[in-house]
Amino acid sequence: MYTVLFNFLTKQDIETLCEMIPDLSFETGRQETGYKKSAIHQTDERIQSLLARSKKALATDGNIDAWVLEYPVKSFIPSHKDDAPFGTEHWRLNAVIVADTYSSLFIEKHLVHMKEGDAVIFRPDLHEHKVSEVTFQTRYIWSVGCLK
Repeated sequence: MYTVLFNFLTKQDIETLCEMIPDLSFETGRQETGYKKSAIHQTDERIQSLLARSKKALATDGNIDAWVLEYPVKSFIPSHKDDAPFGTEHWRLNAVIVADTYSSLFIEKHLVHMKEGDAVIFRPDLHEHKVSEVTFQTRYIWSVGCLK
């Protein structure tokens, strides 16, 4: 159903992404529950190693999308599935850049335990997933997806 990759993000990855965050252009997430998203320019030299590791973890050498997700305090994502075009599989890797101690990811009602640097790979088109309300501090996620 899902795989957790402990310490997927290196300390350098986290530092680089945190340095990038103030310059990102965030837009409202499609669930409209307070979270925001910013597309990542995949040509940015600072994240080439991270992009390559993300693609390898997703077992793809095809096209990917890459985002930083921002979950301010009081934001959440209700339980849902993400559609994929007919005949394709949607795969996603989400890694914690900055954690909120009290918010959690659930996949099919299973609490996914992750700390800063950890990642999860799952099929959002098959498995219902949600993020509980952020209550302590803004949470940031590195999110990379592909269709197979």
